Amino acid sequence: MSAVRVTAAVVLAVATTLATASAAAATTPTSNGYWVAGSLVTQADSFGDANLVAPPAVVVQAPSPTVGIAAHQATGLGYWTVTAAGGVYTFGDAPFAGSAAGLHLAAPVVAIAATRSGLGYWLLGRDGGVFTFGDAPFFGSGVGEDPGSPAVGVARTGFHTTPGYLIAHADGAVFMHVAGAVTRVAAPITGLAAPIVGIASTPSEMGWYLAGGDGGVFTFGDAVFAGSLGGVHLNAPIVAITARYDGGYWLAGADQGIFSFGGAPFFGTLEGTAHAGFGTTVGIAATPDPTAPLR
Repeated sequence: MSAVRVTAAVVLAVATTLATASAAAATTPTSNGYWVAGSLVTQADSFGDANLVAPPAVVVQAPSPTVGIAAHQATGLGYWTVTAAGGVYTFGDAPFAGSAAGLHLAAPVVAIAATRSGLGYWLLGRDGGVFTFGDAPFFGSGVGEDPGSPAVGVARTGFHTTPGYLIAHADGAVFMHVAGAVTRVAAPITGLAAPIVGIASTPSEMGWYLAGGDGGVFTFGDAVFAGSLGGVHLNAPIVAITARYDGGYWLAGADQGIFSFGGAPFFGTLEGTAHAGFGTTVGIAATPDPTAPLR
C-alpha cells in the first residue's frame, strides 16, 4: 500500500503540471496515439497524442511485474497501470479509486479495464476473480466459468443496453457479466495456433476483438476484421490488443513491436532500442477521442 501512496503523491504533482500544459495547448486527444506498458516500470511509453500526458517527475519501478494498462475514456488525458500483485498506479487525470495491493490473492492479476466515466475500474485475476473500484459495478467473478483455461483479459460491454464487462480466456471463450446474468457469448475457438492473450471492445461496446499470441485476430459482434499477423514470422509473441476509437486496432509484441490495422495509424515504437528498466511489453492502450459522439 505504501507504494501506491507514493505514486498518488507523484501523480498529484503530475496532474497539476498536466492541467497547466493542457490549458496552454488547448487541445485534446483524438485517438491518434497509444501508451505501451512494460513489465518492470509503472509508467508507460507514450506515442502520438498520448504525449499530451506529461511524464511524472519520478519514474516508479513496479514492486511486482506490471501486467496491464487502461486509458481514461472520459478525457483521454490519463491512464492506469496494474501489477500482478494488484497495485494500481495512476497518471495524468486518471483518478486513484483503490487497489488490491495487500490483499491475499488466489491468483495474480492479469488485466485492468476502466469504466466509461473514468471514475472506476475492474481488475481481473488469472483465475477469473474480479475486483471492482470506484463506480465499476460487480456482476460476478469468472472463477470456475471456463475450467482449465486461464482468464487473460477484461473489457467493457454494452453501454447502449446493459453495461457490464467481458472476461476473455486463453482458449477464446468469452463470458459477459451484466446485472443479473452471466452468459457465455463466445465458445472456445477450435484450432488455435496460439493462446488468446487479450481482448478489446469496439467503440460501441457491442463487439470485441481477441488477439492470439501468434498475431491472429478474431472479431465478434460489430468488430470489423482489418487484418492480422497470423502466419507471419514474429520476433516476439503478441501480448496485447487495443482498438482505435473510430476504427482499426493495434497489436503489441513483447519486444514492443507495434502493428497497426484498419484506420489505426502507426506512431512509433522503441522496439530494438536500449530501454533500460522497461522489461517486456505487457499492454497497450489507445488514446480515446472524448469529443467524438458516442455510437
